[in-house]
Amino acid sequence: MSSVRAQGLPPLLGDLTGDRLITFHDALFVARLVVGSRRPSAEQLAVGDVFPAPGSGGREYGDGRLTLEDAAEILRRAVGLGKDPWPGGRVLPLLSHTSTVFIGANSRLDVVLSTGFLVSGRVVDENNRPFQGSIRLVSNASASAGECVLGPDGSFSLAVPRGAYSVEVVTKLASQAFEGEIVQRQVQFVQVNGDLTLNVRRPQLPRLPVVSGTVASQDGRFSATEVIFRDIDFPLDAKRRRTEIIARVANGQYALRVPVGQYKIFLKGRVVLDSGRTADAVLAHPELVYVGADRPLPIRAPLIRIIGGVVSDASRKPMQTGFVEARIPFAWGKGAFSASQIDRNGRYLLGLFDGQYTFLVSSEDKPPASDGVITFVKQGVSVDANRQLDIVIPPPPKAVQIRGSVVDERGRPMRGARVFVESMELSQVLRDFYCFNTALTEADGSFSLWIPEGRYTVSVQPPEDLYPPAVM
Repeated sequence: MSSVRAQGLPPLLGDLTGDRLITFHDALFVARLVVGSRRPSAEQLAVGDVFPAPGSGGREYGDGRLTLEDAAEILRRAVGLGKDPWPGGRVLPLLSHTSTVFIGANSRLDVVLSTGFLVSGRVVDENNRPFQGSIRLVSNASASAGECVLGPDGSFSLAVPRGAYSVEVVTKLASQAFEGEIVQRQVQFVQVNGDLTLNVRRPQLPRLPVVSGTVASQDGRFSATEVIFRDIDFPLDAKRRRTEIIARVANGQYALRVPVGQYKIFLKGRVVLDSGRTADAVLAHPELVYVGADRPLPIRAPLIRIIGGVVSDASRKPMQTGFVEARIPFAWGKGAFSASQIDRNGRYLLGLFDGQYTFLVSSEDKPPASDGVITFVKQGVSVDANRQLDIVIPPPPKAVQIRGSVVDERGRPMRGARVFVESMELSQVLRDFYCFNTALTEADGSFSLWIPEGRYTVSVQPPEDLYPPAVM
């Protein structure tokens, strides 16, 4: 009679057989140790001593010995009578949940988290050494992907549904001048039909030419703090982007290393406004840049336009708190972001370059008893000169309280699951508003939150401290 623990994974409380499940066999294992008067090993005692709870002598569980009460408690968990998963591991490899629903005044959101398979193993570099980074499994049939940060020894574990996946390895780069990540795609292909051990050797990193230069502003209003290089492969899919390197700007100069390829460049920094105030901003270089070898690359920030005005509600009463953001999506061509806090007189001030923007106005006044956000969205704002732009916000949609629960396939409540509710897009129900809220489930798996009526994307993530990362 012996127990085996899965290599590279922490011990799972109640799992005496080492199969990463709590079953009748684990309870029988403890009973045989007790009846047979055999002294358990230190590892067997650590995972089998589960009764009482809370434990004695300052223990979270157990009393420092194995008894038939421990066997009975493990059996209860095996048949699904325990409400809360034990710490130190997972009972089931639960998958994240995503769905689209219409939420009304009397809606309930009851979610059952499905069970997947556990993919675990170790990732090393070309010299068989662990490195700082992560591993991704990307579905070949959909846009779903899961990522797990590698442990100090390169170990990982991911919960995934049945299917075919390509393996991507993410390497973190860091120096005094820059930091970022390089994603190597299609390192391996795997078919998951059950729990799987997956050991991966990272290919040799590509050549990394040095790019350096100065950052200047055409009108002196913009002061860069970072230069960001993003490759243009899959520009709208952050999960599949190969490279993002961020260089710090010191005394108007930057230097970084990137793989050979074509890049979109973004500048992050501060804009000096007419009033002497400053605002955060992200600007995009108007051209794509190819890097094939070491090269100098001076960068000039575009001209800045000053946009400001008063934000008021439908009764023309100025808002006294909140934020105004102006955005152009980070895709092909231009990309921009700038934000301003609304002062007590309802005024805001932004620094932008020419383009078509979407303005978002959010108040610090939140829905009742929640951390939710209701944001007014004004699309199609043209910026080609300094101008005043007053914003009048229509009456916001009324929030309603919704309740729900999260359980696993055995009906056991999930404490600590994170529920996200987010507007799908502007619609007739939520015209001109974006709404978002989130909640953590209680010990009995229940949750409640406030959100206006409308169509939403609902996402649920298993408790992060008890379950491995899951493919989304």
